[in-house]
Amino acid sequence: MNAVTKLNPQSRVIQSQEPQLSDRLQELLRSGESKIVGPKTAATLRQWILEAEAYEASLDLPTIERIENLVGRLSLATAKRKLADAEAAEIHDLYWRALRNLPLIDLASAFDELLRTATFLPVPAEIHTKAKAIGAARGYAISRAKHLVWRHEREYIPPPADLVTAEELAEIKRQAGIGRDLSGAPA
Repeated sequence: MNAVTKLNPQSRVIQSQEPQLSDRLQELLRSGESKIVGPKTAATLRQWILEAEAYEASLDLPTIERIENLVGRLSLATAKRKLADAEAAEIHDLYWRALRNLPLIDLASAFDELLRTATFLPVPAEIHTKAKAIGAARGYAISRAKHLVWRHEREYIPPPADLVTAEELAEIKRQAGIGRDLSGAPA
């Protein structure tokens, strides 16, 4: 907040080890569709849920030094008045008290987003709201995956065993003329 803000280069980058899904499954989770998924998709989602919940449980909470760093970096990029050291320390303490219960990865993402959009230093409530929204998106994906697995367990009916063998299907197609052009020659 003041002219001298110590930035720790090691704390600038937060590595995310969040479990990933294929683009197709990510789209399914975002779509809101309540499909009945097959056994392979259900198994993939079950594994992802376990990894995502473990990731959620492992998220670090911020230290006061990390909050000072984030607020200091954001204050460098936004309009502000010059503060005395004691006032800056009190502001850092207030931000930490308001934001200390949020996962650090969500806070860092919120600060990055606010860095791109904020003209003035956001108040803790604005940062809190942004960070909660980021965490809520992750929670929603886990909830949707659980719902799709639940629907699979309750409503999935495996397809019946092959009703028609490959040879019978070929004979049916031959008799129906499927796979032939109009001259009668095989396609």
